[in-house]
Amino acid sequence: MRVRLACVHDATRYVILCGVHFHPGSDSDVETEPRYSPVTEFRANAAQFIEHVNDTREPVILTQHGPTAAVLLHAESYQSMLKELGLLRDVRIAEKDTAAGKGRTRASVAKTLRARLAG
Repeated sequence: MRVRLACVHDATRYVILCGVHFHPGSDSDVETEPRYSPVTEFRANAAQFIEHVNDTREPVILTQHGPTAAVLLHAESYQSMLKELGLLRDVRIAEKDTAAGKGRTRASVAKTLRARLAG
């Protein structure tokens, strides 16, 4: 799932991600087929949609005139996704630094830490 993080949330437990590109069958943690619903149905039954997301922890894909328009996602899932994206970003930066010769050996780091602790 690729995500553009333009979002709205109600500051309690639910998040709506707008501009999400969802690709069924991609590397998603959702094992079941996601629920697709038109935005008009969401507007008419928002409380039931939120209850569904709360009970199942599965996202609801909202469509508008056919294509995906937004995703209703439980806030804990959203926070978890942000943490994972942050860790992946850190790994990518570390890999680039290592490839550019900016890394340090374990011995060098240990020596620096011993000096800080001693001094």
